[in-house]
Amino acid sequence: MRRLAAGNLSPEEGEEIRRWLAAVQQERGQIQLRILADEEKELQRRLKSGVLSAEEAEEARRRLAAIKQEKAQVKLQMLAHEEKELLRKLNSGMLSAEEEAALRKRLEAIGTERDEVIWQALLDAEKELQRKLKVCSLGRPANTSHLVLLSLCW
Repeated sequence: MRRLAAGNLSPEEGEEIRRWLAAVQQERGQIQLRILADEEKELQRRLKSGVLSAEEAEEARRRLAAIKQEKAQVKLQMLAHEEKELLRKLNSGMLSAEEEAALRKRLEAIGTERDEVIWQALLDAEKELQRKLKVCSLGRPANTSHLVLLSLCW
């Protein structure tokens, strides 16, 4: 890494290290997404089991909403890292016409994916807000303390 930062590598060595770093970054994102998916699955299982108190169920629903937002952040970070690497390659000027066309096509696809992730995150946030407002407007749910209800409203 120090040799890469200092510029003491051949272009081929530098490119190989950059490819390796990009792969590590993508794998890290995939691992984070799997961890969040596992947590999400367990929370959904616990909610469906019916053994949670009203407070525990509400906390699980809140965490599920937070997980959706965390997953969106991880996906956006992964897209940003990929985009940065592709732009670096594009700016290097060392691509054939076919490589450049493929790279530009992928950059366009990244933009579309990013828009879709952001849109879905906004929809999920809106849905969670509507759920919280509904709970607040219904009054005190069974077996739920006023403190839990107030925390939902604020």
